[in-house]
Amino acid sequence: MKLLFLASLLFCLSLSAADFTGTWAGNFDVLMTDGQSMKGKVVLTLTQNASELTGTVGSPDGPLKIINGKVDGDRITFEVQTEGPKMAFNLRLEEEHIRGTAKGDSDGTTVSVKLDLVRN
Repeated sequence: MKLLFLASLLFCLSLSAADFTGTWAGNFDVLMTDGQSMKGKVVLTLTQNASELTGTVGSPDGPLKIINGKVDGDRITFEVQTEGPKMAFNLRLEEEHIRGTAKGDSDGTTVSVKLDLVRN
């Protein structure tokens, strides 16, 4: 009985133990409510310490510091202050990819970003 409990506990811990630390690179697609869109490359450099997440988001203008980074199982959330809007990221680890969205508002225009990244 103790062995079954221990095996179940270890299995549950392994499911919730996503590690986001590292460099992740991939693509982003931006769509704005005014119809403008663009695509590009992005790099996330992440450091996870339990449920705290720090790091940077690489952009053509240089790296931007992650603010309020949090880890919850296979999900991460954080914010980045760009030259325009503050962007709120909601990402999830799926099959060795980090995928999700980021959203922000700039002068009444909503900016929505889709991301798909893999660990380098």
